[in-house]
Amino acid sequence: MTSTLIFSPPFIKYVSGPLAGPALLAGVGREVGVDVQVVDVNIRHLRQYVTARAWPRPTVVGDHTPDPEGIKKAKSVIREVVLGALDSHLTSMPPVGCDVVDAVCLDHDQVQIAAHALADSSLVDQWMTWLPTNRPMFVGVSVMTSGQVLPGLALSLACKRRWPGICVVWGGAHVTAIADAIAGDVRFGWCVDGFVAGYAERTFRAMLLAGNPLAVAGVFEAGSGRVVRAIDGVVEPDFGDLSLYGSPHLTLPMQTSRGCAYGRCAFCTYHAVEGRYRTTPLEASASTIELASRLGADLAVKDALLTADRMDAVGALIDGRCRWAATTRITPRLGRQRLERLTAQGLRTLEFGVESLDPATLGMIDKKQRLNDLEVLLEDAAGLELHLVLNVMFGFPGQTFEDANATCAMLEETFPMRYPHTHFSTERNLLQLETLSPMGRDPDRYGVRIHERWPWASVMSWNTPTWCQGATETFTGHHIRRAA
Repeated sequence: MTSTLIFSPPFIKYVSGPLAGPALLAGVGREVGVDVQVVDVNIRHLRQYVTARAWPRPTVVGDHTPDPEGIKKAKSVIREVVLGALDSHLTSMPPVGCDVVDAVCLDHDQVQIAAHALADSSLVDQWMTWLPTNRPMFVGVSVMTSGQVLPGLALSLACKRRWPGICVVWGGAHVTAIADAIAGDVRFGWCVDGFVAGYAERTFRAMLLAGNPLAVAGVFEAGSGRVVRAIDGVVEPDFGDLSLYGSPHLTLPMQTSRGCAYGRCAFCTYHAVEGRYRTTPLEASASTIELASRLGADLAVKDALLTADRMDAVGALIDGRCRWAATTRITPRLGRQRLERLTAQGLRTLEFGVESLDPATLGMIDKKQRLNDLEVLLEDAAGLELHLVLNVMFGFPGQTFEDANATCAMLEETFPMRYPHTHFSTERNLLQLETLSPMGRDPDRYGVRIHERWPWASVMSWNTPTWCQGATETFTGHHIRRAA
């Protein structure tokens, strides 16, 4: 059987389960009779540092790792190689809350220096031992985040050394986020032959069946002058070997829609990256639910926003066969009765984009909700076996340190006292200015001044509130508490 290689490079801090994108591409291969070898280099790298001991089953379903120190060490060995190579070549500081390696706050020359240093390191020598030795038809690289760019380039270069003349094609959410820059500059193509923007099941099918994957509709080259969006489709995922995953508990990804049903938040790029909102047939998720039930695994529903009606349908389909997590909006109100039913159907974690408790900030970012809506939600969830994760952002234009601390006090002191029987935690982030977000496209409207851009980065440096510098411990990370 003819073989194609897809790999996911480091660094993504996720060890609970496989990534959805490569599994869907493996599913395409299964349908057309082509062996698609999916190699998760990221999880193999992480497994050397994240403890493998049995963790208690977590109360929160989803992407929260139990071993932050192991994750930190796994990242640091990559950073040491990169920063050691760049040394005197760094001329500017990354945006607040960004790491120079994670966010790729580097020019083209610096990127090549860092990638070559990694490719020549013992680290990549080890990573390459996890890839097959037989030459594949072509190599696909799944790049979901900016933190995978430098390791992805290093591995792409190493693949070209192993298989001279091999075609390397990149796809994934980060490629989509910087696709315009790629199409406008041939320098992105120094070790990557083609790029794919957007969901690409049908495009990948054509690539598997074509003699030349670069000639397929939906694949474009660096400097071509025009982004060609890939063609998506519906396919059942093929997760392959799951033995490497499961910290703190094996979690399978599942997605029932693409794009965002709201799609208006000023800081967000879902609409630009994923395109218009559209649902996929629920039947396509049946095999994933069945597998999770059989393995005793959890499910993480990866929809950007699971509407209330869609959540009802998903809950009815899962029907308590496994624990699951999803993300939705605070408004319109879900209500106590619905939350009780969903909990009975296995829902254990529900994430919400709270973003801010300040009415003026909510209005600026076009978030149609009020503080009272959040309080009603916390009351509705009281006493249920349901954990709410409240996603909150800090460092919006004009936000003061006092405002930020007042928000933390509300989350850490007021709400726990007011709703002692509600399980909730906060996922905190400092605002990063994304190029494709409404704020990034029209900065003047939001009082934003752009300071610097970088070719491989999806974020920009801007006039971030000065107090954000050095505030990462308080205003980032997952802050969890237990209900009474």
